[in-house]
Amino acid sequence: MRRTPIALLALITACWGSEPPATDPAPQRDVTIADFVGMWEGTVMTQDSDAPVAHIEILASPREDGWSFTVVSTVNPARSTTAPSRVISQGGDSVIVEAGPFASVLREGETVSTHSVYRLRGDRLEGTIHASYSSGMDVVLRAEARRRP
Repeated sequence: MRRTPIALLALITACWGSEPPATDPAPQRDVTIADFVGMWEGTVMTQDSDAPVAHIEILASPREDGWSFTVVSTVNPARSTTAPSRVISQGGDSVIVEAGPFASVLREGETVSTHSVYRLRGDRLEGTIHASYSSGMDVVLRAEARRRP
């Protein structure tokens, strides 16, 4: 009867010692606006689809008020617009950018203002764009872009 508790204790000790110690992932450093500087090219999609509704080029400046972007409709490439934008907040791995109002390439005859959150993922930007149209409609879009070499 004594062997069972000792055997159980030996088994627990062996299992406990064989597991690697738990480690926390290395903390990521906070990015700065300088980490976003450059030209980014990508696509804009609706929340529920991977099909692009527009192509986007983002020119990120080291200044908060020096950003701009160009959007080109995938349905009608003749419809494009370039608009200035500004960084309103930055922290962690993200930057928040606002623009507008400017002519919409997705809704002809309307203007749109955007509030975008872009996250830096290596050489990629992943973003969520909240678009508020002059008609009162609000739409949430997704953006993915890669840094142009």
